[in-house]
Amino acid sequence: MFDRTQLQPIVADASTTPSTALDSGLNLLSTAPPVTHPMALWKDPALYLVGLAALFVCLPFASYVHWLGDEGAWLHGAERLLRGQPVHTGFFALTPGVYVVTAGWMTLFGPGIAAMRTLALCTILGIALLAYSACRSVSGSRPLAACCAIAWVLTTQGTWTTISHHWMSALACMATLVVALYAVENPSRAVPALVAAGLFAGTAASVTGTRGLAALVIAVAASVRTPKPLRATLALTAAVAVTPCLAVLTMLAAGAIHWTDLQASFSLVERFASTQGLPFGAGADPQSRPIIVLFPLAAVLLAGVVARGGWRLLLAPRTGVILAAAVSAFICCFPRADAAHIAFNAPLALPLFTWASSHLLAPSSVARRLAPWVLAAAILPSGWSLSKLTAKVLARPEIQVARGTVRLGEGTDPRDLTRLLADISNVNPADSFFFYPYDPMLPYLTGRAHVTAQDLFTPGYTTPEQYRATCESVVGKAEWVVVDKRWSDPRVITSAFPNISDGNPPEKAAFEKAIDASFQTVASYPRYELRKRTTDATPEACSGITRQASL
Repeated sequence: MFDRTQLQPIVADASTTPSTALDSGLNLLSTAPPVTHPMALWKDPALYLVGLAALFVCLPFASYVHWLGDEGAWLHGAERLLRGQPVHTGFFALTPGVYVVTAGWMTLFGPGIAAMRTLALCTILGIALLAYSACRSVSGSRPLAACCAIAWVLTTQGTWTTISHHWMSALACMATLVVALYAVENPSRAVPALVAAGLFAGTAASVTGTRGLAALVIAVAASVRTPKPLRATLALTAAVAVTPCLAVLTMLAAGAIHWTDLQASFSLVERFASTQGLPFGAGADPQSRPIIVLFPLAAVLLAGVVARGGWRLLLAPRTGVILAAAVSAFICCFPRADAAHIAFNAPLALPLFTWASSHLLAPSSVARRLAPWVLAAAILPSGWSLSKLTAKVLARPEIQVARGTVRLGEGTDPRDLTRLLADISNVNPADSFFFYPYDPMLPYLTGRAHVTAQDLFTPGYTTPEQYRATCESVVGKAEWVVVDKRWSDPRVITSAFPNISDGNPPEKAAFEKAIDASFQTVASYPRYELRKRTTDATPEACSGITRQASL
């Protein structure tokens, strides 16, 4: 077995003499800054500076609703959970974590938009603080770590300062990373630390499955580098299983899922990969462009460190952990590797970037002292772009909805939505609604019940069977239908999801034909239509969906 004591100079103080048992490449690390234990960084004043910067950036977006899509799925799902509708059987979902957390927050603070965005702010703040802690731990440079954490906030927040399973699982992954670093730097406390890391990794898996795998890779990378790797790995495995097992057993006991649902989940993942893919960095704008180059830049810096000091530098325990974090984060960006999904995973790559930077630059060099300023200059365009976005958001009119006061994104006309909401408010509160096809924020903002398990409809991702079941539920239960004419347009669908070759497949066309025959338009707005149930609304209208889809 490899003798861990041979690598002691890698994690030692700058004054420690490197071991002559390794080649001279390790001498590069004899001048590395001292390691700071992550768990002690709460005393660091720069940690609070990062927190204040994150709050300053995010607060203007606390009531901003950029669009009516993904965030609504989590908020609407949490409300359904509180109404007694279980995950899977009551409404469509893959992993329950985001709904449970959001529903718990709603129970404590209410379902208003202000309370929900407070949860979002706390999540973003936690990621930024943990990113600083990890970067400070591996680099020893307070200015560089603070600049990296603040740079991540500046390049990712604004439009995406929302409730999201991506942010929640990213927070759990960063907690896993920080605790894993603590485990390898404190061998005597490795096992309890890895138990905590396992609990965080299991939490990440219950929120976002792929990011849970990334957290598990990070924790395993730490467990195999402890003095008793077998014991540490067994403890880690047991801890990782706790949260997912409790979630599955609870749902099974409540009849929320069946074992056949697990098989269906694999089919769902396959459909997602085939329809949602985007090239790396798609959708980047001046604000987010710096975060796009993080992964390739970290790889280049890592190659530079290895070229100067030799590949054995990668044998250090903490280096293995941060390398595992960056590689797994890069993989998690796919298949939809657009700017947003890179932003979700980027915090896990920041420690590798700061570690490589700190070892390429001598501690006393001018370049080392200038590095934070160079980084700050590099993100100035992002800051400028964010400031312009902030000004636009604050200039948008506020509108009152059932969940509080919101500002709408430029893609949604406030006058258009205000008219729709006013008409909905005059409808009998007991009447049920169906919102189609990609507006799950509307049932949340209006406080109206959505009658079907599905609240997102995408051709190729939504199956013919799901279209058929939804149609039967709508014509059998819904009194009103709200249609978003923009998202019903096949050209918009194929523009947003380039991997979808047919934006109007037979099952979608047949579904919309059945809705047209069963509901009559009573109000039309530039983007929306409000339709009322007619006497012709019968389940027989849906009979042709599966048959036509198979032609």
